[in-house]
Amino acid sequence: MQLNLSKYHPLSEQMVDIICTKVQNYDKAFFRVEIAYYLAKLASNMHVRVRTATNNLMPVNAFALAFADSGYGKNYSQNIIEEQMMGLFEQSFCEVIYPETAKKAISKKAKAIAHRTGLSELEVDADLQKDFAEMGEFLYGFPEGTSPALKQLCKAITFASVGAASLEMDEIGYNITANQEVMATLLELYDVGKTKEKLTKVTKDSKRAKSMKGVTPANVFAFGTPTTAFDGGRTEQFIRGLLKAGYGRRCFFAYGDIDVKHAMEVDSDEVFVQLTDTSLNKTMEAINQKLGALASMDLVGTELFIDKDAERYRLKYNQYCHERAVKISEYRPIERAEMMHRVAKATKLAGAYAFVDGASEVTVEHLEYAIALTECSGESLKRIMNQPKAHVRLANFLCDYGSPVTESDLVEYLPFYSGSIANKRDLITLATAYGHRNAMAIKSFEESGVMMWQGEKLEPTNINELIISSSKDIADNYSSKLASIKDIAEFCSREDSNFCNHHFKNGEVGKGNRSKAMTLSGVNTVVFDVDNTKFKPHILHALLKPYNHIIYETKSSTEEDPRYRLILVLSHKAKLDDLEYKKFCKNIAAWLPVNVDLPAIQRERKYRVYTGANVLYQDQGQNLNVMAYYPNTKEAEDNMKFNSSLLAARIKGMQKWVIHTAAKGNRNNTLYAYTKFLSEHTNYDADKITDMVKKINDKLQEPLEESELNSTILSSLKP
Repeated sequence: MQLNLSKYHPLSEQMVDIICTKVQNYDKAFFRVEIAYYLAKLASNMHVRVRTATNNLMPVNAFALAFADSGYGKNYSQNIIEEQMMGLFEQSFCEVIYPETAKKAISKKAKAIAHRTGLSELEVDADLQKDFAEMGEFLYGFPEGTSPALKQLCKAITFASVGAASLEMDEIGYNITANQEVMATLLELYDVGKTKEKLTKVTKDSKRAKSMKGVTPANVFAFGTPTTAFDGGRTEQFIRGLLKAGYGRRCFFAYGDIDVKHAMEVDSDEVFVQLTDTSLNKTMEAINQKLGALASMDLVGTELFIDKDAERYRLKYNQYCHERAVKISEYRPIERAEMMHRVAKATKLAGAYAFVDGASEVTVEHLEYAIALTECSGESLKRIMNQPKAHVRLANFLCDYGSPVTESDLVEYLPFYSGSIANKRDLITLATAYGHRNAMAIKSFEESGVMMWQGEKLEPTNINELIISSSKDIADNYSSKLASIKDIAEFCSREDSNFCNHHFKNGEVGKGNRSKAMTLSGVNTVVFDVDNTKFKPHILHALLKPYNHIIYETKSSTEEDPRYRLILVLSHKAKLDDLEYKKFCKNIAAWLPVNVDLPAIQRERKYRVYTGANVLYQDQGQNLNVMAYYPNTKEAEDNMKFNSSLLAARIKGMQKWVIHTAAKGNRNNTLYAYTKFLSEHTNYDADKITDMVKKINDKLQEPLEESELNSTILSSLKP
């Protein structure tokens, strides 16, 4: 079915545009649902009903659940609607329509009762009027309440044969649990406007009111900020429970975003012109008058028929919704139910549009307007139902908070961080695992005997923007640069100079001072001095081929005693202090198959390059995953424990590197690289290499099957 999802109700869009201008937020998602609710509320108070071709009579009313961040304009827009666009209708309805209709309806009921019972019509009328008066003033809308009070209001509306029960709840995250009973009663009323009385004991001081047949249209507009509603705790559980109980399929949904882009682009003079435009006030007054005119005795109880074309269109849309519903997983019951019942709320809204347009029947066009909003509502429901899980929120909180947090901080700020110690530790574990997969370093450490956690979102490395500082001087005049692997490789052999893998203050103007105090945090490469090794540069280059790196020989290197520098490119930019950087490099060094000079590692350390140096580099591989080595993270700790276990088993050097690398899920590639290394860089024959590969495969935590090893790895040895 082809739907026109940009075709909204003209009057509604006019009202939305005015609100957007007034609040200076041009995101319309929230305001469209808000306006739809208020138009449906207007029609429901007049007891407007829609009759389908199958003779089904549906009261016009609306439930809406809307979310937007603080500053969106939620309360401001509500005030504009209630006071400047619908104020006249509310005033006329409460002061004239409700009391006059109630008076006529009660007299009519009294006459019918008197006729059935033989009682005096005047006495019955007086009794009913007394009962009605004791039920209190009619409330056009209320922000909270109790179930008994709501049922009393429903009884008054039943007596009056006009009016609706309308809950308008702000700050849903704080108020919804306190209105649990009211929400349940309103849910009962939604479909046909009827609820059953609770059986209570009649006493001298408490008498059961007379039963009266009738209907009470119910409306709900609950809104607030998503952060307070979806707190990962009891409030979110309660809201999800309401959605499962029936609000999910009956509500219109909105998830608004503040239009930051427009706010940044708009000129202040333009804003001034918009806000002082008197034509806006004139347009609002015209809308106020138009909607106010609907408060007419002649329009009470309006029944709108759906014409034949509209009914066919409605049934076609219903079928289309069912076709889509069956494709939604049964494990997503709220979304599935909402899809299956979209036609019902769209029909009710179409009735509201027809009523405010002064139409005598619901047309295809009215349905198109309502369906466009209903489909947009469905997209908002997806966002509502796909709120981040508790461990994801925890990971984001740790990264966004800006400083280390304690257990008490987590309990105070995160409602979902509760329950048993085991539950809390599970959340930390899941958050850490999520962070590892999503470049978020979740660190844990003790400070004065108190456990602390801190997170950091890491910036992916662009291999054409590697951090480097260079200078001819030993300590001064360092220039901060961003260079590619190829540029750095050429620099290493092109001139006699010094470089560092960090930037320094004032380095952007070539005045960087190479000192601890002037070093800026942030590195996307690590540099190691390799010495005391039998591995020549080309051998290490071959082993590290899967990873982007640079190797260049230092001036003191000889054939017998090879000395060179290894520059490894990191997957993400790591912001580390002096101690963390040393731990970080130590963690990486434990993985390398060669010995490196760890005591010399410092953030401000300089490295010498000279003209004509022998340079090897790889820029077509992958960057080394920083998450596996980030200090104070679980992944790094696990890696170091594994490395220690290998050393304890007297597994060192090349074998240690193979086993360690293969343990990370690279068995085939690592064993192939090892086999290739042995065949190309040693004098061992095929039998010796086969024996060595099989022995090291047997030492893996999960060795390859012998058949797979022979067919995929050792087959490369065959001529």
